[in-house]
Amino acid sequence: YKKATGRVGHDAAAAGLWDAFMEFEADRGTPETVCDVFKCMLGVDASGRTDELWRRFKHLSKSYQTPELVSEEDRKALEARWKAQKKEGDANAELDALANSRVAGMKELELQRQMEQLLLECEQAKNDLVQNRLQRPHYEG
Repeated sequence: YKKATGRVGHDAAAAGLWDAFMEFEADRGTPETVCDVFKCMLGVDASGRTDELWRRFKHLSKSYQTPELVSEEDRKALEARWKAQKKEGDANAELDALANSRVAGMKELELQRQMEQLLLECEQAKNDLVQNRLQRPHYEG
């Protein structure tokens, strides 16, 4: 499925292929592999189902915690990109405030940040795809 969607997944007629890939991963894979399929789909979907896919991905993200959806290496990268987007002082102040109240909160905040960044990046891929569709020249015959 990865090879096939990599070659033809950007075509509007590939919706059935993507659905089969998603079903395969949902039945045999892990939440992480299902998340990977959604991320790929949101970046290349040309079937016009982008909003539906986005809603399904958000539902998936609410059903699992970040460690279940993303590898440790990717979580670290998400955290780094989140920090780069925010003011460093604000991020540290938020962590310090949580550290004063309870230690467990720091891990929860980190996971929340990672999920926020994951959703932000997938939404950006979705928006870029929609924008690219709008900018395509339409040919009249």
